[in-house]
Amino acid sequence: MDYISNHNELLQNILYLSEITQGIAVFLGITLMISCIFKLKKMAEQKGGGQGGGMMAPMMMFFSASVLLALPTLISTTLVTFWGTASPLSYNTGTNGLDQMMEPILAFVRLLGVVAFIRGWLMLSKHTGEQSQPGQMSKSLMHIVGGVLCMHVVGSSYLVLNLMGCFT
Repeated sequence: MDYISNHNELLQNILYLSEITQGIAVFLGITLMISCIFKLKKMAEQKGGGQGGGMMAPMMMFFSASVLLALPTLISTTLVTFWGTASPLSYNTGTNGLDQMMEPILAFVRLLGVVAFIRGWLMLSKHTGEQSQPGQMSKSLMHIVGGVLCMHVVGSSYLVLNLMGCFT
């Protein structure tokens, strides 16, 4: 089997995986929203006022759920905010050898970036203030920022090269 000649099928499969990932994000957003509503209902039914924690957990769940429900819009917004364009730069591939495989590899890295972005928001939904683990907020923010950098991997690599002074 010639893997290089089948790069179009590989790219198409990665695009299918990205659509599945978007569907999973919407499902997780709906699940988080329902969980948030039930948690708010439980807090409202409690007798005794200040028992059971504050509003931080339901609000973080609500915020993360709304982000996951609006994932495509939020991804394009963050890409415009970071890079000034909503579409990642295309990589100029060659016609021979492994140069042809760069497009599916970059698409896979972009898919990993979207997964890291989703994971960051899910981790952020579990941040409840007093009861969360130490470093939970910073881990989730690193997943979100790392996911954005992976979604625009070509621009990120140019950014690192410019910071190191490789381009004049």
